[in-house]
Amino acid sequence: MFMQESQPRFVPLAAKSVVCHTITYFLMGALAYNFLHYAATINNPNSGMRPTTSTWVLLGPALQIFRGILFASVFYLFREQLFGRRDGWLRMAWMLIGIGILGTFAAPPGSLEGFIYTKTPALCAGLPLLALVAPKR
Repeated sequence: MFMQESQPRFVPLAAKSVVCHTITYFLMGALAYNFLHYAATINNPNSGMRPTTSTWVLLGPALQIFRGILFASVFYLFREQLFGRRDGWLRMAWMLIGIGILGTFAAPPGSLEGFIYTKTPALCAGLPLLALVAPKR
């Protein structure tokens, strides 16, 4: 009954996901770039990253439209669990954090794989709880 009425359609969900993700990506990227000195890290020839002057990097925020659509396609599949519920936003946040950050298949800092395979200290990588129990590297 109530759940059926509150279920979003895909196109409006995709539009909202694209706008929200793109703005968040741009703002957080700008903050990280300025306060975490990303330019120095990214522009290092041994970083494995494209330089900040690369066309692809400059197009990065605009290309987040595609990631927003990807997110919406996943949210849409779980719409009954995410929308029309008081804690739906919390479930969505945990889905993104659990799978997209902590459980990612790559080994970036801040992920469980990064904790295992990189030398980045867990406290700096965003895993402060693991830093408390981790052996010193």
